[in-house]
Amino acid sequence: MKNLLLTLALLVLPELLRPALTTVLGDWTFAAAYLYLLGVGVLMMRRAGIAATDIGLAPKQVARGAGLFAALLLASMTAFYLMSSWNDGGSFGDYLAVSGITAGEFARHWLVVGPVEELVWRGVVLTLLMSGHTRWRKLPWVLLPVVVGTTLFCAWHSGMLVSIEQFNAKAFTFLFVISSLLSYFFLRTRSVVFVALAHGYSNANLIGTHGEQAVLLLLVVALELYLLATLLWRRLRPNPATVTGHARA
Repeated sequence: MKNLLLTLALLVLPELLRPALTTVLGDWTFAAAYLYLLGVGVLMMRRAGIAATDIGLAPKQVARGAGLFAALLLASMTAFYLMSSWNDGGSFGDYLAVSGITAGEFARHWLVVGPVEELVWRGVVLTLLMSGHTRWRKLPWVLLPVVVGTTLFCAWHSGMLVSIEQFNAKAFTFLFVISSLLSYFFLRTRSVVFVALAHGYSNANLIGTHGEQAVLLLLVVALELYLLATLLWRRLRPNPATVTGHARA
């Protein structure tokens, strides 16, 4: 609990100092803020004893998370395109069109915002919440740390942790849905890389203006189908030792 409270305090601190920091740093505010967040994530991982393997940051886990996201995203985008074109027509290029986002903004969300925020909020905060009690790792108890973590994530984004006057109910609800999906992705894959890519994708609006958030929901379906297929394959795959007659008693 101490590590969780310390993490939240470190996250709120720059928000409280934002006006002064913006005046001093100017155009460097964004870079400084996310460098600070990265430092908080690394510091709290070490302090709380969260290993790189616990959140999917070992080299092989990074490759697996990135590969899995790329494969499932392609499947989801294809399904989205087929359903959309069936309903209102349009070419595949229409659904891959970037909706007014510049290359710099695109890279910023994929390479900075997604990875850094997910390291902190899913890699540290949600992991600390989940470690509070063993039963929280099973349904329905798992919903409690997810809801708490998601609420804190949304409050931090909407400025509620600093001033209730900044609260926007519509924006909060939208963030809550997206954050809940990101928490789901993390708990199902245990890969902060997968979640970081999903976060960056959501921010960057890869699919343009044709309901891009629908692809995140399709990504959920694709991930569940993949996990189900993996489970069935493991159960149905014959035991080599049994097949060759060398099974041990």
